[in-house]
Amino acid sequence: MIKRIFQSIIICTAVLSLVACEGKKQEEVASEALGVKARIMGFESNSESWSAGDTIGVSIPAVNNNFNVPYRTDGDGAFSAVGSPVYIVGTQEHEVAAYYPYCAVATQSAPEVAFEEPVDWLFAKTTADRGHTALQLEFHHVMSRLTIQFSEEVNYQIFGIVQSGKINTATGAVTVTGSPQEITGSGKQVDILVPGQTINGSANVVWGERTFIVSLNMTLEAGKRYSYRATLDEETESIALEGISGSIVPWEEVDGGELVVTEKEPDLSVGDYYLADGTTVSHLRTLSAAQKAQVIGVVCELGVNSDDSTRLADFPACTTGKVIALYDATARAWNTESVSTTMCAWMINQGLENQYLWPARYKKDASAEGMISSSASANRDKVCQGYNNTKLWKQHVGSTTTYAALSALGSMSAPDGTTGWYIASVGDLSALLVDASIDPTVQASLNELGAALPYGQSIWSSTESCLNNGSQASMTVNFKNGEGNATIGLGKAIHTKTYPVVMMLNF
Repeated sequence: MIKRIFQSIIICTAVLSLVACEGKKQEEVASEALGVKARIMGFESNSESWSAGDTIGVSIPAVNNNFNVPYRTDGDGAFSAVGSPVYIVGTQEHEVAAYYPYCAVATQSAPEVAFEEPVDWLFAKTTADRGHTALQLEFHHVMSRLTIQFSEEVNYQIFGIVQSGKINTATGAVTVTGSPQEITGSGKQVDILVPGQTINGSANVVWGERTFIVSLNMTLEAGKRYSYRATLDEETESIALEGISGSIVPWEEVDGGELVVTEKEPDLSVGDYYLADGTTVSHLRTLSAAQKAQVIGVVCELGVNSDDSTRLADFPACTTGKVIALYDATARAWNTESVSTTMCAWMINQGLENQYLWPARYKKDASAEGMISSSASANRDKVCQGYNNTKLWKQHVGSTTTYAALSALGSMSAPDGTTGWYIASVGDLSALLVDASIDPTVQASLNELGAALPYGQSIWSSTESCLNNGSQASMTVNFKNGEGNATIGLGKAIHTKTYPVVMMLNF
């Protein structure tokens, strides 16, 4: 084979119907056979000889039975016909066409050869007559070549480029067939052969943990190599046709210049870092020290539960997702003093039943509350009401010092356009810690920040318990790590004990 960058095993396919070869037609005028000699010049930086066994197809397209005749070299640059040669018929001048690499299926009536994988097709054309059988063939590249040089080692995915096509072995014309296929690879350089075409595509380039988009909008012409740079901040009486010599013209270099490279922020995902200014940073990124100092929470759920109508009425735009705060490690009492009435009783006395959600979870029969099952939260979409509960507690409170868990909210700032921080309900906690046994990505993000989910310990919730007619302020829940079950604390005086409080907000 010729020494070149692109080498392929070619599977040739006739584009049109095949015709069986016929014997050479007898002509009134004696014919002369062509001989071929060719050499390679200027391919890349090399001046290489043809390799032994390299075969070209030689044709006089306008003359019957003189089409796609294989000529092969032993490596010395002289090509001899494999079998019967091409003949010069009559006294007129004929156009001679040659192409490489040879493909047996091309015929005069079906000269096109289809290819699925890119091939470095070469084509030459000249004229010959009975007096000029020593041909000088100058082979040209008829594909186009695209090179992108990256400033760094990357992994890439290229979209919008067609590499399949067909070549007309009589004219050298290459046309695109099929659809664009994804091209993938890695390294500092993309170097691909394609049929000439207009590209409206793009490349996704991954450098470390960062993803970039490179716009590829260009027109590629046959025989040209386009180089771009992408910087990241790549018969009866016969005489054999003899003495046909030729050269391969190097690629015509086209400097495409710098490509536009745009960094792509990964789509919002569970586990992403939530910053004090309301922006998010993908969990796929490595946080800088400055960013880490600005993180106030981790995205723990996308979308919005439709259960908390109070929150949706107050903040109808906060439907992007839910964030768990990094403040949940601080243990604090729910109450610091006894209270004379439960929040539920106070709500009813104030005539607020129609303004807040107070379902069967306030019944004194714990088993009827239906908030926790043995494996996961039962109907948890109906009980994720932390915002509702927190708003009601704030109205009920006589002083923030009485409800120590609420007082912490005053020191926690939240970005504009969010619900502000609220204390998670039993349903919120169950959704976070039981339903999905918490997405490992969330836990990994918390670990990155030196925090952790409060498994295996009692956690204050904003869901009230008025069990045993006591003045209990809130339920506590203890979630067992990865086991998907929980225990609800029912002790009458439990409100004075210190447990972590999980804060959340919606944005």
